[in-house]
Amino acid sequence: MFDFRKNKKYILSVAVILLSLFSVLFFRQEKNKDGAVNFSIGGEIFKVEVVSERHDLEKGLGGRDGLCLSCGMLFKFSNPGKHAFWMKDMKFPIDIIWIFENKIVHLEKNVSPSLIGTLVSLQDADSVLEINAGMSDKLKLEIGDEASF
Repeated sequence: MFDFRKNKKYILSVAVILLSLFSVLFFRQEKNKDGAVNFSIGGEIFKVEVVSERHDLEKGLGGRDGLCLSCGMLFKFSNPGKHAFWMKDMKFPIDIIWIFENKIVHLEKNVSPSLIGTLVSLQDADSVLEINAGMSDKLKLEIGDEASF
């Protein structure tokens, strides 16, 4: 017969291991084969490249020739704030979407690659999504819409 009092450490160890395994499986982001993550916005699923390192945040999509129709780049910031974006080395127009706590807080549509200067949200954001120009209008995106993994 199983004696609970004698096997407390064993049961506790198994419980901790199972809880850890559950947490990893539950909270991980599902990545595609190419390393992209699925991101939902406006009822559409985008394959997004997530960047959070300073060098990648500064470079962004600069130097690339374009994006696939359902692709984008998601900038994740460690601290919410009024993050500025520029079009340095861009070769194609984009829509820029500022997000805070999984809600759209600001949109800049059809931003030209020839734009000089920066664009900044009036609201704090913890992430910013860049997608092909015109997608915001196609999806009828508005401030307050959900945006999430």
